Amino acid sequence: MNKQLLAISGLLLLLVLFFGVNIVAGQLGAARVDLTQGNLYTLTKGSRNIARGVDEEVRLSFYFSEQAAQGIPAVAAYGRRVVELLNEYRRASGGKVVVQVLDPEPFTEAEDDANAAGLTAQRVGGQALYMGLVGKNTTDGFEVIPFLDPSQERFLEYQVSRMIYALGTPSKPVVGLVSSLQIDGGFTFDPRTQQPSQRPAWQVMSEIRAVMQVKNLGASPKTIPDDVDVLMLVHPKDLGDDTLYAIDQFVLRGGRLLAFVDPLCEVDIPPNARSPMDLISANRTSDLGRLLDAWGVELATNKVAGDQAFGMRVIAGNEPGQQEPVTYVAWLQLPREGMNAEDAITAQATQINLATAGSISLKQPLPEGSTLTLAPLLQTSEAGALIDQSAVAFMPDPKKILADFTPGTQRLTLAARLSGMVKSAFPQGKPDVKPEEGADATTPSEGEKPHLAQSSEPATIILVADADLLDNRYWIREERLFGQIPIATKVADNGDFVVNALDNLSGSTDLISVRARGEFARPFTKVQEIQRQAEKQYLQEQQRLEDELQRTQETLAQLQANRPESDASVLLTPEQEKAIADARVKIADTRKALRRVQADLNKDIESLGTRLKLINIGLLPAAVGVAAVGIGAWRVSRRRNKVRE
Repeated sequence: MNKQLLAISGLLLLLVLFFGVNIVAGQLGAARVDLTQGNLYTLTKGSRNIARGVDEEVRLSFYFSEQAAQGIPAVAAYGRRVVELLNEYRRASGGKVVVQVLDPEPFTEAEDDANAAGLTAQRVGGQALYMGLVGKNTTDGFEVIPFLDPSQERFLEYQVSRMIYALGTPSKPVVGLVSSLQIDGGFTFDPRTQQPSQRPAWQVMSEIRAVMQVKNLGASPKTIPDDVDVLMLVHPKDLGDDTLYAIDQFVLRGGRLLAFVDPLCEVDIPPNARSPMDLISANRTSDLGRLLDAWGVELATNKVAGDQAFGMRVIAGNEPGQQEPVTYVAWLQLPREGMNAEDAITAQATQINLATAGSISLKQPLPEGSTLTLAPLLQTSEAGALIDQSAVAFMPDPKKILADFTPGTQRLTLAARLSGMVKSAFPQGKPDVKPEEGADATTPSEGEKPHLAQSSEPATIILVADADLLDNRYWIREERLFGQIPIATKVADNGDFVVNALDNLSGSTDLISVRARGEFARPFTKVQEIQRQAEKQYLQEQQRLEDELQRTQETLAQLQANRPESDASVLLTPEQEKAIADARVKIADTRKALRRVQADLNKDIESLGTRLKLINIGLLPAAVGVAAVGIGAWRVSRRRNKVRE
């Protein structure tokens, strides 16, 4: 009786503990352990800092058509993944990030709100599939991701962190523009017409102003205002030491820099140019001189990057009737293979066009005190090579340049993200300032900031070895509707590349640290390897059989064509009849062999699947069962031994 009472009491206690643990877990939040490689399901430190740094409530509304996604397991799983990630932000923020999941079913208020917010619906089996994110703050700030593409899952955390950061800091970032080109519009002299003309702002400036404030600092400012978040240099040519010093100290104090330098800027037409010959003697090269040298960055001198694989197709030839398309290796049309798929700036770009770009690399060894690292953003193919600047400087001949081009053996970096500690290019302090006798050279005058000899935090720089990519003609097709209304059509992602770079740099250090995560889809690499080996083994046999089948069919067609049609009484000779019969048998046998080859392509994969099923379904449970029986037998034996003692 006592044993029965003890058993009932134990069951009741277990039941109470079960409900108690679940209630406590529901109040405190589920305990989670991320055992994936790279901690794919855990927020990065930068994302956690962004969530914790939210001062006022940020509301994230995830519109997800759950019913429409039911027939697509990958989409349904991705929807759950988004919800889980948003809840991670909610927990990390201590409740400041409010998460709302809405199902915009047809003819509901949620669907109206989704459409009003600008979300994009995809048609799936006649149903509208919404999978977009809308963010709002308490001051009418509004951010939207129209559709969360499952193929871009690696950038999901970056997209959400960027949204929360933007809503947490509602004022637009300030971009300080320093340019020797009239990128923001102005008067220029056209050597062809010999007349001055008004040039409007380039299209890229409209793209930037849509999301940021732009402060034009001129061609050579002596100081960088304190409110500038990102400094954008466009073809910084012939800068004086005072301007270089201002840039140097801006970077060393933690300012972000986006610089477009160019070994040969084709859109740089000097204002005093009166004839094409004036372009020959004009200096159209830009760099940052002693700054890059002090930081440990090298630009190829008097060279431009060439690449036959990524070269742009142009029409060459001056004489009518002699013009023909040719690959111009100095103008590059980068596909996705030439971009860094792991960086948020270039991850979604499909094509970027450049003209006579330079090549970027780090010095080996780096200068003392520099820990700069280089992450390529844009690169040539593995056959990229440098071309002498003189070959493309004036009236280049694409056909001759292609004929003289010798492919290289490694990729050339055309744009890069640079980060790390750097030293000042002005170790003695501000140039042209002589301190009083006995005073420290780094002592500032009244109102000036103290000189920094080394960066106070890791520098963040994006360096692009081409300024031409900003010009409209390399990424915009300009047309006029009805001959009057101007329409700009994008033919490349140059503008998006610039805006993405500024957007990335204008964020906090935490946001910049949040980049692409690892691959969430984990393919069966062993299966893929077997498939590749099978294809390599059987495709040759398949091709041989198909060739043999074609030859046999041609032989049969020829034999039948030689058969007299005008006289049905004329019979084929026994030899001809046998040849036709043999041909038909051979065709049937060859087709059977082809079917066997196609079946063999999947045989090894199916065999592997069978072995895996056997191991998972049979062997492992059997091993667990044997272990359990063994442990049970050991415990029984142990109790018997104790009883005997």
